[in-house]
Amino acid sequence: MPVETRATTKTNRYNRQRVEALYVSRNFTHLYLGVLKARNWKSKEKRMRRSVAIIGTRGYPSYYGGFETAVRHLAPYLARNGWDVTVYGRAGAVRLDDPTREKLVTSRNTPGLETKSLSTMSHGLTATVDAIVRKHDVALIMNVANGFWLPLLWIRGIPSVVNVDGIEWDRQKWGRVAKNVFKAGAAFTARFATRLVYDAIAISERWERDFHRGGDFIPYGGTTAASVDPEDGLLKRQYVLLVARFVPENTVPQFLKAVEPVAR
Repeated sequence: MPVETRATTKTNRYNRQRVEALYVSRNFTHLYLGVLKARNWKSKEKRMRRSVAIIGTRGYPSYYGGFETAVRHLAPYLARNGWDVTVYGRAGAVRLDDPTREKLVTSRNTPGLETKSLSTMSHGLTATVDAIVRKHDVALIMNVANGFWLPLLWIRGIPSVVNVDGIEWDRQKWGRVAKNVFKAGAAFTARFATRLVYDAIAISERWERDFHRGGDFIPYGGTTAASVDPEDGLLKRQYVLLVARFVPENTVPQFLKAVEPVAR
């Protein structure tokens, strides 16, 4: 076979091996639903269930943050719709006695270094290795810090969907070394991820500009809360509430400056 023909065949074969995974935004209302499409999917139809590994959170069920909230709703949804779901986590962070836990979801804890700078990456590495050994059909990755391990999935032929989260290398909470690590992880993510997910248009535009990678925009969602009376001293629809950590990127000073004109 001529070299040009072999190259064309290889490219077409790579293009066919893609994933349109089922995903939900971090607060779990807006869904991105697709079907795993791979080169050998027809032969896999005979298997009992498609499998997905969810990597990069503290596990299932966990109540730590936004990614964990998403997984608490996404994992059961997938499991009830024919997926074999494995959520990788950390020892001590998972509530296996939670009465709302979906027993169809498999929770697997892998070891890691419990330090601020290395916990995400070390747990991500051990979870990725375990997922490779088990040869899941697709991997859903949270956080670009785990982008360093995407080549391992790529070599194994496991498509990946990555929620990139925020622009971590711009955040003032991180030192220079940590910022460089996040930026390098983002570069690996842009190179090796099958599909990217953004939760803000501004973030998608930043990735387009810095890494020339597009993706799927899935906005924040939420559940509808029951109507409750405001606290004593407040009138309904006549006050403004801010819920945020007091860090510079959450623009708390700008909020306080805007309160007075908003209240007029």
